Amino acid sequence: MTKQIRSIVFLIFLIVFLLSAPLVILYSLGYRFNIQEAKLVQTGGLFFKVVPSSVNISVTPFDMRETKAIRELTGQTKTFNKKTGIFQGSVFIKNLFPQKYRVKIEKQGFHSWEKTLEVSEGMVTEAKDVILIPENPIFESLSQNIKDFWFLPNEQQIILEKSSGDLELFNVKDKKLSPLIQKWTPEGSLDINFSDDSKKALIKIESDEQNIFYVLVIQENPPELISLNFSGFNIKKLSFNPKNSDEIFFLKQFPEGDFVFSANYIKKQTSTEPILTDFLTYEINKEITWLNNNGYLLRRGISEKDIEYLNPEKPFVVDNNKNYQLITKDSNIILKQNNALYLFDKELKEFIKVFNNAEILEFSPYHKKLALIDNNKLWVLFLEEQKHQPYKNKMDMALLNDFSGSPGQCSWFSTQYLILADKNIKISEIDDRDKVNIVELLLSTPGATTTESDGVKKTFFNQSNKKLYILSNGNLYSSEKPLR
Repeated sequence: MTKQIRSIVFLIFLIVFLLSAPLVILYSLGYRFNIQEAKLVQTGGLFFKVVPSSVNISVTPFDMRETKAIRELTGQTKTFNKKTGIFQGSVFIKNLFPQKYRVKIEKQGFHSWEKTLEVSEGMVTEAKDVILIPENPIFESLSQNIKDFWFLPNEQQIILEKSSGDLELFNVKDKKLSPLIQKWTPEGSLDINFSDDSKKALIKIESDEQNIFYVLVIQENPPELISLNFSGFNIKKLSFNPKNSDEIFFLKQFPEGDFVFSANYIKKQTSTEPILTDFLTYEINKEITWLNNNGYLLRRGISEKDIEYLNPEKPFVVDNNKNYQLITKDSNIILKQNNALYLFDKELKEFIKVFNNAEILEFSPYHKKLALIDNNKLWVLFLEEQKHQPYKNKMDMALLNDFSGSPGQCSWFSTQYLILADKNIKISEIDDRDKVNIVELLLSTPGATTTESDGVKKTFFNQSNKKLYILSNGNLYSSEKPLR
């Protein structure tokens, strides 16, 4: 081969390289030629993370404007089918043209999840909190003749109120019952709250005449019931001292107003001076927070005297004809004025109205979101910025559903799903992109299946063992298997 020929061959290969290299680079970066738009576009992708594992995911182009011929040329006519692994429930589908796609996630024995998601150029659209709900979960009966139940904070034990009035302790792990209080017939409805260590319970017996309070020491053998009548009558509100469960705080009414006192119920000693005066409403958690009659929000430590004014320049406008309730969860401070909801903004140092009519409100796990029911509408209020898709700013509202009737009770199934219970039980996601997936649970017990959970009084989802507990028609049930 002569030198001239070698030079020509070299030039040909050089030209081919110079022409093909940019194309290879663009291809590796996800660029494809879109025939419909006659231009080069950067593709995107879809990422899914699903519980349970081994689910089938199908993705189909949604854009109905494209003709069949063009869709064939673009190579996006077919449905993309993927399956998550046994150990890793995630899938990434890449090289998708920017457009909307119909997504369906399914597995035999589970309700399917469907949504239309949009893929943008060079971006990955994510759905990382998908939970498939079993179609017919089996529920086992734990106890009969139950009037009410309360889970302890440790979620390992349940206090059962029997129809006879007796109180029993149910152990979640071994499913054994042990008596707490027997041959006890209190006149009135019970309300029970617990100390943070799950060792003690405050029992309130509410009747038309007066409220009666007890402390139940659960861990004693036998359990000990301590009357709090040494504190006198006209008590409206009672709570444990978070730092010492041998002490309680209680609100007591006097002709001149309401005052908060502390008491050691073991020694039966009550503080001579009130620990709190001049307040419309208060809340005690790790600190004492209260709204005074002039609209100032104040806070101090439980054992401290120094008071911090949280809104020194912008007091809340108080209407003495309305009822007030203060709710504190972690760093969130919420004020209810009748059913209107105000969130305290720490930067602006003032209350901001966020909702007009909150009939029911429920904090999510970790207290970053708030589920709200207004008439027949179900909303979610984001108390913090949500930094994953779908992105939400702090104080954003999402309308999830407008029901034909009241959705009833509301509780959290996970940080991204809600449980609604009335005559039936529904589980709803909070991802408001496209339609909101909501499924109805059938209450199936061995030997019987009902399409209605008629008489569902109460539900509780145990975040520890992932089982759902239901009180229906006097029977306490739990799902045999974890629901997620």
